[in-house]
Amino acid sequence: RTLDELLGAWAWCEDTLGRNVEVEALFRQQVALRKQLFGAEDLMVAASLYNLTLSLLRQGKAAEAEPLARQAVAIGQKLLGAEHFLIAFPLRNLAESLRQRHKYAEAEPYSRQALTLFRKLPSNENRDLALSITQLATILHVQGKYAEADPLYRQALAIQQKLLGPEHLAVASTLAALADVGRSMGRYSEAEVMLRRVLSIRQKLLGPEHLKIAETLACLGDVLGSNGRASDGEGFLRQALNMYRKLLGSEHPDIARCLHNLAYSLESDGKGSEAEPLFRQALSMQMKLLGPDHLEIAHFLTNLALVVAGQDKFQDEEALHRQALAIRQKRLGPELSLIHI
Repeated sequence: RTLDELLGAWAWCEDTLGRNVEVEALFRQQVALRKQLFGAEDLMVAASLYNLTLSLLRQGKAAEAEPLARQAVAIGQKLLGAEHFLIAFPLRNLAESLRQRHKYAEAEPYSRQALTLFRKLPSNENRDLALSITQLATILHVQGKYAEADPLYRQALAIQQKLLGPEHLAVASTLAALADVGRSMGRYSEAEVMLRRVLSIRQKLLGPEHLKIAETLACLGDVLGSNGRASDGEGFLRQALNMYRKLLGSEHPDIARCLHNLAYSLESDGKGSEAEPLFRQALSMQMKLLGPDHLEIAHFLTNLALVVAGQDKFQDEEALHRQALAIRQKRLGPELSLIHI
């Protein structure tokens, strides 16, 4: 037991220092030791599996984390029953291991189960509940289930503001997600207000130049453009583009996206001749960085086709649409490719 306790304490010290690789190695040793001490199906083993899974998820090793999370869930459910609140913790890890690998539909029921159990805790306002609400909201959000994601984000935001205060980076992240849901649902004015608050919080806490600041400026520019204020949005997009270039160099997927969105804003403002070269620059960069068959390339090609159509370049328009369709058919199949046009 002394060695077991030492491994745990050492792991938490390394965790405090952010040394995830060392933390992983120590928890792997602890899992093996506890299986020897207590047997393979023991709550002490489940606890170590939970900690090991967390360490793997922080490193982006979701594929390795999933089977360990499933083991922890199985042990917990066998020994405590499926409705015990402690099962919520490995369930949330299991959902996260699937979410990180874009298996959203598979992750959703586990995230829902975890949240149901967290809601049984005596306190309705705690960090774990907020994390679980945010996780489910994110999974729903990325699947386009905006009407379900919206109230969950609002619940998480209320808890975060009470626990952390109104000016915290976690609060800013939830506000940004809520703003994106609002934009997707056509609530542009509300999204703008939220993003301006996000920008204020992040500038105060991160300084004037940070990737999160650039991201927020770009989102604000997009929302203004969507709300019929393309000329206002253009200024924010140019600020974002300059900051991305300063922080990331001359070529990066986020720079290509910002260029694309700036071009789209210019096109919406009737500046097609200015927009076309930016669309082409963004397309060229993203093809180089992501490859010619990435679905994002199809999206860029479609928008460029709309620009050239506005200039009566109909042969170019047809060729671009054909390229976009070919990518979608290759990546999605012939039926889904038509849905995503």
